Amino acid sequence: MENVMLVRRVAWVTPGDDSWRLNFAGYSASVPNGDAGIGCILRDQNALFKAGYAAPIRDSGNVTKTELISLKIGLEIALRLGIDYLEIAGDYSIVIRLLLGELLPLPPSVQVLLEECYHFLAQFRSTRIRQLHIHANKPANKLAIIGAELEEPLHWVDKAPPEIAESLLADVIGRWMPLADP
Repeated sequence: MENVMLVRRVAWVTPGDDSWRLNFAGYSASVPNGDAGIGCILRDQNALFKAGYAAPIRDSGNVTKTELISLKIGLEIALRLGIDYLEIAGDYSIVIRLLLGELLPLPPSVQVLLEECYHFLAQFRSTRIRQLHIHANKPANKLAIIGAELEEPLHWVDKAPPEIAESLLADVIGRWMPLADP
């Protein structure tokens, strides 16, 4: 009998309705000081890079908080760009479940961030929230890792940073990933 490997195709799926997509991610380094990074990317309905952001987060100590900070900043950028229709996509299930009202946050700092995100969400004409597989959120995760190494935030408009250009292209083309991969 042959060895069989199960795979999944990871590719960009158009948000539809002229929506833009906000991918967000947080990264917490395994260090005692709690330093972390955030990354978010805005692309239009054709998967064209429109904006990106990476920043360090000091003394975070909480992955959920880091992810919500990334989302909040991404929502602020989307509003500044005048986006009306937005699909929000991330791979951290706790934040997705919080946004969908399926979980109650425990720490007050998380509750405050969640309420700030809800405030921004209410300013769009339409929003959709979806959870992605970690591989489908690779560019935002890469920016979050970059953010953890920065001293000051970086912001890109219309031209993607070279560090994520290849993974943005791979999103559009699509790629096959083993199912056993996290």
